[in-house]
Amino acid sequence: MTCSSETVRGRNMSPEQVVLKIKSGPHAGRSFTFTGPDSLLLGRSSRAHVRIDGDQHISRNHCLIEVQPPKCHIVDLDSANGTYVNEERVADRWLNDGDTIRRGETQIAVHLENSVAVPRQSTVYRDGVC
Repeated sequence: MTCSSETVRGRNMSPEQVVLKIKSGPHAGRSFTFTGPDSLLLGRSSRAHVRIDGDQHISRNHCLIEVQPPKCHIVDLDSANGTYVNEERVADRWLNDGDTIRRGETQIAVHLENSVAVPRQSTVYRDGVC
């Protein structure tokens, strides 16, 4: 993984960079900075890049965040409790700067440097059906 868990407060971000900052939940305060293509698996599994044991609403392999600075895409991995972007349950979605990802008690702020907003096209769940 080519990300850094360095906190980026108080400095300017480089061109074409993605920063994911955990705002709440068991890992609040951690941040991940990506400057190249990568992925981030979140869940309770030992395979997860970010293992979230303290949040019972998280599946073993909950969601995958695919990073291609300055773009970022999230895919729910058929989790039991769903993945939400800006309070909307999604199966997959391109993310925009300022979006908030929520899974259980954990919220992640998305910061995309030098990005162009992408249309809000996503696979959205309606009444439990994708």
